[in-house]
Amino acid sequence: MRNASLYLGAVLCAITVGAALLGALWTPYDPLRPEVAPAYSPPSLLHPFGTDWFGRDTLSRVLAAMPVGLRVAAVGTALGGAVGTALGAASGLVGGAVGEALGSVINLLLSFPPVLLALLLVTVLGPGEGSVVLAIGLFNLPYFGRLARASFLELRGRAFVEAARACGAGPVRIALVHILPNAAGPLLVQGTSSLAFALLSEAGLSYLGLGTQPPYPSLGRMLKEAQQYFILAPWTAIFPGLALVATVLGFNLLGDGLGARLDPRLRRIHGR
Repeated sequence: MRNASLYLGAVLCAITVGAALLGALWTPYDPLRPEVAPAYSPPSLLHPFGTDWFGRDTLSRVLAAMPVGLRVAAVGTALGGAVGTALGAASGLVGGAVGEALGSVINLLLSFPPVLLALLLVTVLGPGEGSVVLAIGLFNLPYFGRLARASFLELRGRAFVEAARACGAGPVRIALVHILPNAAGPLLVQGTSSLAFALLSEAGLSYLGLGTQPPYPSLGRMLKEAQQYFILAPWTAIFPGLALVATVLGFNLLGDGLGARLDPRLRRIHGR
């Protein structure tokens, strides 16, 4: 039971990532072209998720939309994580006025609501995947930066860092070889949790028409389009919504499980 969150999250992530990889390579029907099936067909053996108002197979559209959301969320989170970790590491390792200035920049970005910041950036740059990636990276940056700064401030005075410094190791080597591996656990947990929030953000921006543009499918825009047909064809909203819930829940559970496994205090409590 102690590892239930980790295992369940890993299973859900494996299923959703596998579905995304499948959707990137193959779908039962063309997700963009209307088929000969009648519009609003309910789930059946030929169309397990039913069809939409154009007769398009909903399962194919869900499979085609999942790699889009995962790609945008993963690239945006990785971008924000890399830049934020670099700023936080420099702030924690250098210290002094420069370190405080970098820390102030991180705190300044934290003062902006992430959703409003994403909306502002996407509105300025225009809708599309690239704008959403930059928006996700920007609002993830301060969270990674604050975590990296705290980790580097804690670890830079440890004995193994002082020993490396006494042996002539430079700041870059100390940061990359000695401190960063010891700070990787919390950053990994933060990355997993941030990826779940990034998936929701991508879906929300697509719901507003600012994310992935037609004709390419997106889970958020599928929910938006299905809104007016929900009474007539509820499956057009239920299945994209379940796919989004399963993906976000999987990464959240995986992050919680990794946090419990990597936190030495929790391992001592559980006797492991």
